[in-house]
Amino acid sequence: MYTWVVTGSRPQVLAPYTEREVHDIQAILDAFIQPGDRLIQGGARGVDAITLEHLAKRGLHTITLLPKSTQYTALRSVTRYSSEIIETNVGYWERDDMEVEQGDKVLAFPIFERKLSSKMSGTWHTWDIAVKAGKHSALIVTRPKHGPVMIGPDWPTASDALGAQLKLF
Repeated sequence: MYTWVVTGSRPQVLAPYTEREVHDIQAILDAFIQPGDRLIQGGARGVDAITLEHLAKRGLHTITLLPKSTQYTALRSVTRYSSEIIETNVGYWERDDMEVEQGDKVLAFPIFERKLSSKMSGTWHTWDIAVKAGKHSALIVTRPKHGPVMIGPDWPTASDALGAQLKLF
């Protein structure tokens, strides 16, 4: 049994996740996260809320670590689907540190590749912490500019979940 940290981007209001993107995120979650595993996430709109609802409906224990500011929090999803809500009273990046510290493995779903993402991207920040801690599993860019982008030691599992034909040369 693992405690998974799932982190991801908040799409812009004018470009929410499509049904296909939500389906793909859920397929990847199902490929990695097994019955008896637990989830830690931050409760933000976007990937956090999609993950929280999907895994709670599967009966997994879900933990939301809320940052001091709840400006980007999907409060309705958090209150409805979280098994535990922990108010951290710290900023976003400190909360990200706590997530990785408490988790065993990290899945990340940034919208864009690093070079196209904000330098303040919490998703990429969390991934970097996970890499340093040896807890990184797979990172899947949901809207890559130049074809599929999947990295991390377990990327083939994500590729298989999407039916992709990715190979290393």
